[in-house]
Amino acid sequence: MKLLLLSSLYPPVRGGAELQAQSLACQCAAHGVPVTVLTQPQPGAPREETINGVRVVRRLDTLPLGPMWGLSYIGSTWLAMHRLMDNETVIHNQQAGLHSWPSERISDAYDVPLVLRFACAGQFGDLARLKAVRYGAWMLPALRRADRCIVLSEEMRDEIIAFGFPAERVRYRPNGVDTVRFSTAQHILPGKGMGSLRLLFVGRLDLQKGLDILLRALAVLPDSLAWQLDLYGAGPLEVDLRELASNLGLSRLVNFAGCSDDMPSVYHEADLLILPSLHEGMPNVILEAMASGLPVLATDIGGSRELLQNWASDWLVPASDVSALAKALQCAIEQRHILAELGARARREIETHCDFKVLSKEYLEDCEQLLRIRRGKVC
Repeated sequence: MKLLLLSSLYPPVRGGAELQAQSLACQCAAHGVPVTVLTQPQPGAPREETINGVRVVRRLDTLPLGPMWGLSYIGSTWLAMHRLMDNETVIHNQQAGLHSWPSERISDAYDVPLVLRFACAGQFGDLARLKAVRYGAWMLPALRRADRCIVLSEEMRDEIIAFGFPAERVRYRPNGVDTVRFSTAQHILPGKGMGSLRLLFVGRLDLQKGLDILLRALAVLPDSLAWQLDLYGAGPLEVDLRELASNLGLSRLVNFAGCSDDMPSVYHEADLLILPSLHEGMPNVILEAMASGLPVLATDIGGSRELLQNWASDWLVPASDVSALAKALQCAIEQRHILAELGARARREIETHCDFKVLSKEYLEDCEQLLRIRRGKVC
């Protein structure tokens, strides 16, 4: 068996979805499966190269943005896939997108399985995005013929089944995390010190992340509570957020830390991760924090809910609710003695459900089963 993984973007682009695609490709290659990633070109990156045993082909070429962008993307996907395919290759779409229609057609032509992954539900989700783009809506019916649909949340499962995807082909499979790189080995347990509680946000500084809500919630906390917020990341709202923090009188308490190449150390230095997003798939930052033994306070949405509901449901708050977030933050600061145990529970949850080595092995076993079904070797 071989794996052809399509991802519209891939490192050196370093968003959450791209890093998950890279981790899946590398883990599958480590299990001895030949993996090829097909993705868009990136400035300064070679058209083809092999990284950590994974062949990366950047041949999803497009014309400039406009009416022909979508057609050129579909056409280049079709041509590149034909060049890379054989009848032992499972096709995996890391995100359902315009490349999913040629993927379905080529899956049928070569009689091989097609696996689609849907990360996010609702108005900002994968299906909504496909319906909104040119040519996307008329491609949607073809997606129902995929052999497997991977979802990251029960909300996404319900949406996909309502869309008409056969329920028996839908599988919940969470994102994974490297439990060796992100571990509790060096973690300084929170609650032992008497200083300010160290709050942490990691992510892109944009509207989706709800950082204006977080700053407004922090601004209404009693002055007697001691805390410090470190914001790691960059994005289009950084200037606006700095101005908002200043206007709210929080400049001394909020540190815009930029980006870091040593995220394990960032997690180890914090007491509590906060993710106040308006919408998410299954955030890497929560997985990494939990694996590092760091408790999490997040909004009650999508994959964040899936990750927290079994061990910290009280630490989920409604999105866009300043009052609810402020109340939860006050509780966390006043009851910091419980954070160490919550962090230990978070680590156990990750070890049980989200270890990438285990998840990738299960994924490959499923792909092999789908390939056998296509070959008529399984009823």
